Amino acid sequence: MLSKRHKCNEKSNSNISDNEIDDEPTSSSYVTFNNMVDKIKYYLMFVYNATIIYFIWVFIQYISIYLYKRFCTPYTIIGILLSPLLISSPHCKALRWAIYTGANTLDSMWVLFGIWISSKLITRRE
Repeated sequence: MLSKRHKCNEKSNSNISDNEIDDEPTSSSYVTFNNMVDKIKYYLMFVYNATIIYFIWVFIQYISIYLYKRFCTPYTIIGILLSPLLISSPHCKALRWAIYTGANTLDSMWVLFGIWISSKLITRRE
């Protein structure tokens, strides 16, 4: 025999529609959550790619400065005498190009980042 409480629960459960019992994630909140996750993944990949490029340029800049100091401007009296010849050598020109281009690229990345952040703060979402 069923108790009164069990019969009452049985009646109340029969009033629940199939959509409420169904565990399939078809609600609009699930779709909204998936859209949000997709946007987060997109932005994370964008930030990841930009960060990789940034750190590659930082590495090139750092190594170029060190190598230029080491091979193109020796710290001796002979280095002072050879510097007019060394500064026009191909490897020193390539290192100077890397230093100059690396510095400009890093400056441009910071400006671009500042503009992007400013545009996100200024624009309204409707």
